[in-house]
Amino acid sequence: MPKRRRPSVEDYAVGWICALPIELAAAMEMLDETYDSFENGGSSRYNLGRINEHNVVVACLPKGQMGTNSAATVAAELKSSFPAIRFGVLVGIGGGVPSADADIRLGDVVVSLPGKMHGGVIQYDFGKSTPNGLERTGFLNAPPALLLEAVARVQASHIRGQDTQLREYISHFNRVPAFSSANLGQDVLFDANYRHIGGSTCEKCSKERIMKRGLRNNDVVIHYGLIASGNRVIKDGAERDRVASELEGVLCFEMEAAGMMNTFPCLVIRGICDYADSHKNKEWQPYAAAMAAAYTKDLLSVIPPAAVAQTRTMIENLREKQVIEETLNRLPCAVEATFNSYRRQHERTCLVGTRVHVLEEINNWSKKNDNQSIFWLNGWAGTGKSTIAGTIARQYYDEQRLGATFFFSRGGGDVGHAGKFVTTIARQLASNILPLQQFVCEAVASYSAIGTQSLGDQWRHLILNPLSKMGSGSGSPSYLVVIDALDECDDDKGIQVILGLLTETHPAFSNILKVLITSRPNIPIEVGFSHIPPANHRAFILHHLPSEIISHDIVFFLQHELQTIAQDQALEPAWPGAEAIEHLATRASGLFIWCATACRFIKEGDFYAEERLNSLLKGSTLNTAPEERLNEIYMSVLRAAILSTYTEQEKEKLYDHLRHVLGTIVILYSPLHLESMCKLIQVPKQRAAKMLVRLHAILDVSDDLTGPLRLHHPSFRDFLVDNHRCRDPDFLVDKRRMHHQLAANCMKLMSSTLRQDICGVNAPGTSADDIDETQKQQCLVSEIQYACLYWVQHLQDSNVLLKDGDAIHQFLIDHVLHWLEALSWMRRVSEGIRALLSLESLASKSKCPQVNNLIWDAKRLARVNQSIMEKSPLQIYFSALVFAPSTSPIRSRFSHVPMQWISKLPTIRTHWSSLQQTLECNPDRVLHITFSPDGTVLASTSGQKVRLWDPSSGQCLNTLQGQDELQTLDDEVDERDFSNLFSTIAFSPNGKALASASPAISRVWLWDVLTGQCLQVLHGHTRAVNQVAFSYNGDILASSSYDQTVRLWDPCTGNCLQILTGHTDCVRALAFSPVPRFANILASVSDDDSILIWDSTTAKCLQDIKTNDEESRVLAFSCDGEILASAYGDKSNIHHSDASKIQLWNPITGKSLHILQGHSDKVTAIAFSPNGKILASASWDGSVRLWDPLNGHCLAILQHYDHVYDVAFAPDGKTLASATSHNDSVWLWDPLTRQCLQTMEGHSSWVHSVAFSPSLNNSEKLLASAALDDRVILWSTSAEQAQEIAPNESDIFRYFCPLPSGKKLVLLNDTTIQIWDLSTGQWLQTVDYHKSVTIWPSISPNGKIVLITDPNQILIWNPSNGERLQTFSAHAIKSFHFSPNGEKIGLITADNQIMIWNPSNGERLQTVSAHAIRSFRFSPNGEKIVLITDDNQTLVWNPSNGESLQPLNAHKRWIGAATFSPDGEKFASLSVDSMLQICDMSTGRCLQILQTSVSGRYHGYGFTITFCPDGLYVASSSGETAQLWDVSTGQCLQTLEGHINAISVMAFSHDGRLLASASGDPGSDWAYSRSNADNNTLRLWNPFTGQCIHILHDTPGIENLSFSSDDHYLNTSLGVLSLGSVIKSTEANHDTKPQTHGIFIKNSWITWNGQNHFWLPPEYRPQYTAVYDNAVAIVTGDHRMIFFNFTLQ
Repeated sequence: MPKRRRPSVEDYAVGWICALPIELAAAMEMLDETYDSFENGGSSRYNLGRINEHNVVVACLPKGQMGTNSAATVAAELKSSFPAIRFGVLVGIGGGVPSADADIRLGDVVVSLPGKMHGGVIQYDFGKSTPNGLERTGFLNAPPALLLEAVARVQASHIRGQDTQLREYISHFNRVPAFSSANLGQDVLFDANYRHIGGSTCEKCSKERIMKRGLRNNDVVIHYGLIASGNRVIKDGAERDRVASELEGVLCFEMEAAGMMNTFPCLVIRGICDYADSHKNKEWQPYAAAMAAAYTKDLLSVIPPAAVAQTRTMIENLREKQVIEETLNRLPCAVEATFNSYRRQHERTCLVGTRVHVLEEINNWSKKNDNQSIFWLNGWAGTGKSTIAGTIARQYYDEQRLGATFFFSRGGGDVGHAGKFVTTIARQLASNILPLQQFVCEAVASYSAIGTQSLGDQWRHLILNPLSKMGSGSGSPSYLVVIDALDECDDDKGIQVILGLLTETHPAFSNILKVLITSRPNIPIEVGFSHIPPANHRAFILHHLPSEIISHDIVFFLQHELQTIAQDQALEPAWPGAEAIEHLATRASGLFIWCATACRFIKEGDFYAEERLNSLLKGSTLNTAPEERLNEIYMSVLRAAILSTYTEQEKEKLYDHLRHVLGTIVILYSPLHLESMCKLIQVPKQRAAKMLVRLHAILDVSDDLTGPLRLHHPSFRDFLVDNHRCRDPDFLVDKRRMHHQLAANCMKLMSSTLRQDICGVNAPGTSADDIDETQKQQCLVSEIQYACLYWVQHLQDSNVLLKDGDAIHQFLIDHVLHWLEALSWMRRVSEGIRALLSLESLASKSKCPQVNNLIWDAKRLARVNQSIMEKSPLQIYFSALVFAPSTSPIRSRFSHVPMQWISKLPTIRTHWSSLQQTLECNPDRVLHITFSPDGTVLASTSGQKVRLWDPSSGQCLNTLQGQDELQTLDDEVDERDFSNLFSTIAFSPNGKALASASPAISRVWLWDVLTGQCLQVLHGHTRAVNQVAFSYNGDILASSSYDQTVRLWDPCTGNCLQILTGHTDCVRALAFSPVPRFANILASVSDDDSILIWDSTTAKCLQDIKTNDEESRVLAFSCDGEILASAYGDKSNIHHSDASKIQLWNPITGKSLHILQGHSDKVTAIAFSPNGKILASASWDGSVRLWDPLNGHCLAILQHYDHVYDVAFAPDGKTLASATSHNDSVWLWDPLTRQCLQTMEGHSSWVHSVAFSPSLNNSEKLLASAALDDRVILWSTSAEQAQEIAPNESDIFRYFCPLPSGKKLVLLNDTTIQIWDLSTGQWLQTVDYHKSVTIWPSISPNGKIVLITDPNQILIWNPSNGERLQTFSAHAIKSFHFSPNGEKIGLITADNQIMIWNPSNGERLQTVSAHAIRSFRFSPNGEKIVLITDDNQTLVWNPSNGESLQPLNAHKRWIGAATFSPDGEKFASLSVDSMLQICDMSTGRCLQILQTSVSGRYHGYGFTITFCPDGLYVASSSGETAQLWDVSTGQCLQTLEGHINAISVMAFSHDGRLLASASGDPGSDWAYSRSNADNNTLRLWNPFTGQCIHILHDTPGIENLSFSSDDHYLNTSLGVLSLGSVIKSTEANHDTKPQTHGIFIKNSWITWNGQNHFWLPPEYRPQYTAVYDNAVAIVTGDHRMIFFNFTLQ
C-alpha cells in the first residue's frame, strides 16, 4: 500500500489501540492508506493511516506489557500526542464465555455494549473483600454515543443480511497467509471442570470431556454485551464460569479495557481466540484478531466524517470533566458520609434471607409513584437500622438508582453535624444523576460562597433549583437518598432543619427523589415528622415487627457468624449447636448490635473462643430489658480486655489508662485517629494501640491504626458514662472530669503549637482563598483543629470556675490571637465568637475581673473584625490590632506585631465604640430590619432577599429568596423596581414564621424561620402588597395592597379567610392591636384619606375615620391599645411639608383625640414608648419630637442637624434611638432627661432604620441599624459597654488638601489650619482663625501660600512657618481662584464684582462688574479670564489691559463644566442639557456646538471636560459616559462606556495616547456608591480605539488625576499607578495591565505594589486621602484624620 506524507496531528480523530503485535498487524491490513509513522519523542511509536475518510492512529502496547495499567498509559500518551482524537477503539483478542444464552465459538467477535447495570465493560478483579467473597465496586463508562449509534446501524444491517462489506474485509484476510482460516485447527470446547493434560495441544486430553454443541456454518457471529476486564489471564474453565455467573451475562474476558474506559472513551471489540480455560493456545489468535479488525473497519465505514468533526475531542471532554470536578470540589463535603466510604468498608449488609420483610417494604415504597416521598425507618438502638440502610444503599447503587447517602455519626466530625449535609448531598446527586450535574455546577458557579451560606440557601440553590430545571419526565427513574442515623446529628435544630428541607422537596420532585431516613424515635425527630402530613411520608417502626420475624433473622445471623468463627478456629462444623444459638438469640432481646458485639467478642478470643462463648451463655435467660442485655455484653468485652495474669497493681494502672483512652474516645466531639488522639492527651501511641487491640468488639479500629477511632455503636458511649448502666467503677468514665482533662490538653497543645502566621504566608493581606487546603491541613493538623474548635466546649461541660491568673487566663493572654487566626484559616470564626460568648458566660459565674475583661475584649475584637478575619486571617494582627482601642488588653499584649510593617500607628479611640458587629449585605441595599420577638433572629430585607441573622455571632442563618417566582409574575408586577421585592416583613408572635411582601408583587410569602423553607405563597391580591402584619396571637396574617383591599389569611393553611373592602384607594399600612383585650382589632390606612377599624374575626368595619386630607402612611397603637397614631411616614427623598402632622385617635370610638403640630417637614416615623406615656416622631425637619399622647403636648424637641428617618424605643423605655443622615449616624437619647447620650457613627450612607432587640435579658441592649451602604450594624447601647467618648472639635477636620509637593498636608478644623509633614506624620504649624470662615482654604499652585477667607477679607499665610503674609478686604466674598502660576488671585463678591489681587504684596490689580457672576476660569497663561454667569453666559475679560467684557457664547441651561485648551486658544463649556460648546478665544467665534450623550441615571451630575495636550481633541463626560471629539470637525470619534457611576475627573497623558477617568460621585446616591467596589472605578482608555485598557475597582473619592512627565505613572489622590508596561504594550500592540506602584489606597484596602496589605474597616474608609512615599493620611467619613507610615520595601 503506497505511503504518502501524513496529515498533521490535528487531523487525526480516531485512536485504534491493540495489545499484541498480531493485533497491530491485523489493524494495519485494514487501513485504506498508510502514512509515515510518528514518534512522540518518548517510547511510543504510532502507525498512521486512513479508513474511508477517517484518519486513524494505531498504537500498540509495548511487547510483553499487558494489562489495565499499560493500556491506560498508552491511551494517555496517544491523547496527548494527538489532541484532536474524538474516540477510540480497543481491538484485539479475548477469551470467550460459552453459555446456554450465548453460543460463542472461536473466531466470533464480541462488542462491548452497555446494559442496565454496566457500561459494557466491568473490572472483575476490583472491589472489596467480604465474607461472601469479592464485592465489586466502581463503574466503568459506556462507549461514546457516536460509536453506539454506529453499532446499532451495523447490527441492523447484519440482521437484514446486508453484511457485504464485512464479508469483503474478512475475505481480504483469507488472502493473507498469516491470517487465513485455512491454518486453523478444530474448534473444541471442553467441560469447564476438566483441566488440560500437558503439552501445547490437546492431543492428550480426553475426547469424552468435549462438550457437544450443535452444528454451525463457518460464518462469523457478532455478539453484543458485557466484557470482563482484569489484570490476570483467566485459564480455568470453572473459575471462568464462576466469575461469569457472578457478573451475569459476561461474553468474554480480556486484560486492557478496564484501564481505559473512564479516561479514553472507546468501544471494545474482541475476536474470540480461546475459551479462557486451561486448554487455551495461540492457534486461533491471528484469525480472531483479523475478525475483530474486520468488524472495526465495517463499523468505522458507517460513521459520517461530519458527525466526527462535530464531536468534541477527548481533550475537550477531559477539560469539561475537570471543570465539573473542580466546580463540585468547591462544595464542602463530608467524605465519610457515603455508605461505601473507606471508613465504612468493613460494615456489613444484611445477610441473604434476613430482614426480608423490611427490605420488601422499602422496595415496594420506592417503586410507588405517589406522594409518599419519605420513608422513616425508626427503631431502638441496636435494632439494625444502619445495616438495613447500608443494604438498601448498596442495592440501589448497584442498580444505578442511588442519588446520595449521608450516614450520620455523633462525634464523627463532619458526619456528626448538619453543616455539610446539603453540600455533600448535592455533590453526590450531581455525580450520580448526570442530567442534574450541569445545573448543580451552574449553581456553584453563580454562588461562589454557597458553602458558607445557610442550609436553606444551599438546599434551594443546589437541590431544588437544579431539580426544577432537570424536569420530571415520566421516563426518568426515581433516585433514592439514604439518610442514616439522623438522631446522631448533634444539633436538634439541625435535625429540624433537615426534615424541613426534605419536606420542601415534596411534592414537585417526589417522582425524581425519594428519601429513606433511619433514626431512633427521639423527640426532635418525632416532632419534625408530626409536621409532615401522613400522605407525604411512610413511617415504619422496626422494633414493632413480630417477634418471630426478628428472632428468625437474629438466629440466621448468629448461625452465619459463628460458623465463620468455627471455620477460622478449626472447630467442629456443628459448633456451637442449635441450643447455644437459640440461647444467644434469646439473650439478644431483639438487638442486632448485641449479636454483632457478641460475635466480635467471641472471634477476638481466638484460641479461647469457646470459653468466651460459654461466658456469654452463663447469663440468665429471664426476660430482661434490651438495654440491660447490652450492658452485660459491653461489660463482658471490657473485663476480657484485662488479662487475669496481671497483678492487682498492674490491673489498677491498666484500668486508669483504659478509662483515660476510652473516656477520650467517647467524650470527643469529633473522632481523631490514634496518633492525633495520643498527641492530644499525651499518651504514648504504642501503649494506646496495645490497649485497643482487645477492644475491637466495641471499637472500629483500622488495621493500620490510621483511621479515626470510632464506636461500632453509639450505645457504648451511653453505657460507659452512665453509672446506672456501667456499675463497675474500674470502667465508669466521669464525664465532667474527662471534659476538664480534655480542655486542659487542648490548651496545652495549642500553647505549644499555635503562633502568628501559622501557615507561613508572610503577607498580611493574603486571602484565605489563595492558600491551598493541603497547606492549611499540614500547618493545622487534625489534633490542633480539634483543640481550636472544642476546647471551650469541653471547658463548659466540665463546669469549671475561671480564676484570674489561672491556666485559662494565661492561655488567653498569650494565644488568643493565634487561636482566632487558626479559626480564621479554618473558616470557623463564627464558632470562635460563640466560644467567646460561652467563656463570657462562664466568667460571669466566677469572680475574675481580669479574665472577664480579656474575654470581653477578645469578643469585641472578633465580632468587629469577623468579616475580614474570614477573608484575610492575618489582618487580625494588623487592621484588627491597629484599630483596637488604646485600652484594649489584647492590643497592649500584641502591640509589637503591627510594628513589623508600620513604623507609625494612627491615634485611635480610647475605648471600644458601641459598634458590635457589621453585617455585610453587599451588593444589596438594606431596606428594612426587624428582630424576632425573642431577639434571637434579626431579619433584614435587601431587594430580592430576606436575610436572617444570628445577632450573637453575626452568622447569616438563612437567605430567603423569592427571585425564582419572578419568572411567573410578569402579569402581576406593578411598574416598580424588582430591587424592592421584599421591603416589608413581619415575624409571627412565636417567632417561628416570617411573612414578607413587596410594593412590586401581588403575592405574600410565608417562611419557616428555622429552616428558611417557603411555607406558603399567598395568592389573591391583584396588585402589589404594601404591608403585612400578624395578629396578637398569630392566628391571622393581614396584608394591604394597591388593589384597595386588606386580606386576612390563615398562616397555617395559606387560605384567605376574609377580604376587607371599603377603601377607595391604595391601602398603605396595617396595625393590629397589641393587647389580648383588643386582639381582633385591625386598623388600616389608605390614600383615600381614611383609616378603617376592623373586627378581624367578623370582617366588619367598626369605624371609618376621615383624616381630613391629611395623607397617612404609617400607623402605631399604644401599648394598651387605647390610642392609634397616624402619620405620613414616608422616607423617600421628597420634601413634603404638608405631611408634618400627627393625629391621635380612639380606635374604639373613632374620635380624634389630638392633632400634633410642630414639625416643619414631613414626618418619617412614629413610635410609642413601652409604657405608652411618650410618643416619639421623626421628621425631615431635623428633629425628633416627644409628645404626651394623653394631652397632645410637645414634651421636648431633640434637635439633629439633618433629616431624621426613624425612631425606636428600647424595651425598657429608658433609651430612644434615632436614625439620621447627619454624619450617617445613630443617636441615643434619654427620653426623660432629653439628653443625647451618644452619637454612634459607622455607616457610610444615611441611616434609615433602627430596631432594638426585644430581649430584656440581653446585657448589651442590642440595637440594629440599616443604611444605604449595604450594611446592618449591631450596636451595644448599655452604659457599661458603650464607653466611646465624643471627639474634640479640634479632631474634626472640615478640609484636607496636600501641598503640590505632596510632602505636606493642610488640614482645617473649626478653629485652626494645621500643617502636617506627611513623611513623618508630625504636626508642623497651627494657624488660628475665626469660625466665621465660610469658604474652604485654597493652596497656590506653587505651594507657597495658603489662602482662607471670612465673609469680608482674605488672609494669606506661609505654610512653612505659619506667618500671615497679607490681609485684604472685600465685601461678601463668594469664591476665589489662583491663576495657574499662583501670582494672581481672582475673587467674586456678592455685589457681582470680580477683583484681581497680587498675593505677594496685597495690591488690587483690576476690578470689573458684571451681572450675576457665578464662577470664572483663568487662561493657562493667566492673562485672560472667562466669567460664567447665572444666566448661562460666558464673558471674556483681559485684566492685564483692562479690556471690557466681551461675550463668548451662551447656553440654554446651567453650565456644569468649563475649561481652556492647553494653549489657551480655545474654551469649552458643557451644560446640564449635555450641550458642548467650543469657542475660539481670539475671535470669540463658536467653533462647535455638540450634543453629547445624555445620561438618564445621573442627569445633572458628572460633567467634566479635558483637552488633549495638543488641543486637537477634547473629552467630555455627562454622567457615566465619556466621549472623544475632534475639535476641528466636531466629529465624535469614540464613546467610552463602562462606568456605572458618574465620572468625576478625567486626564489625558502628555502624548495624548491614554485617557484616565474616575467615577464614584453620583450626587444624592454618592454614599451608597462608595460601598460598592464595582461602582467606584478608575479606568484607563485608549481614547482613539475606545478600548478600556484597565479597570481598577474600589477606588472612591479620586479628586485628581495627572500623568507623570514621561507618562509612565498615573498620579491619583489614592496613590500611583505604574504604566510603563502599558506604554510598551501599546507600542508592541499587545495587552498588558498596569500595576499600582508602592502604596495605593482602595476603598477598603491599603495596597502595596498591587497586593492587599492593610484593611480599612468601614468607619475608617477614606473621604479624602493623601499618599507620600510610604506615608498615608486619611480623613474618614466622620471627618477624623488617621495617619500611617509603613516600613515596606
